[in-house]
Amino acid sequence: GKIPEIESFDEHDMEAEQKIKNLATDVGQLMEQNHIDRALKKIMEFSSFYNQYFQHKEPWKKGPGTVNCVFLSVNAVRTLAIAISSFMPESAQKIWNQLGLNGKVNDNMWGEMSELGISSGHDLGEASPLFVRVDADDFVGNNFILFLYSFITENLYMDAVACDYNIINNKEIVISRNNCMESPIACGIMFKT
Repeated sequence: GKIPEIESFDEHDMEAEQKIKNLATDVGQLMEQNHIDRALKKIMEFSSFYNQYFQHKEPWKKGPGTVNCVFLSVNAVRTLAIAISSFMPESAQKIWNQLGLNGKVNDNMWGEMSELGISSGHDLGEASPLFVRVDADDFVGNNFILFLYSFITENLYMDAVACDYNIINNKEIVISRNNCMESPIACGIMFKT
């Protein structure tokens, strides 16, 4: 998609714009004081504000204020990408690429997160899920659990058993096979009680 031309901002738009302009200072001060948890909370509050703003504006209905909502929301996502780049660099870069922005997100100066860096007319990149929702019970079948249980009950000297596992994408295609001893995960471990 292409970022639309903006119209004059209403009070909600002005508040949303101010949130972008203040985030670098708000989060930066907390980071300088080594309040990492509070800095992350501030970033989450920013994200929550924009979620509510987006829901309030209802841009999917294409009513008044839609173009400003899209413009500001896309810039808020850009701001989030820069803000989380220290915490989640790979996800931040994926967001950056999906926004159709060039270069590396972590090449930006901290203060640049508070700029409206995406202009009207900008072409967005290709959207794709950032995170794949995985529930252990979706991929851990009865035979798997039975196998682990059988192994641990037959091997009396063992206190726990783990198994190798596959990493899959959102289309359930296996990306890699991981060794449980090198990269353990909780759903692949069974302990004797």
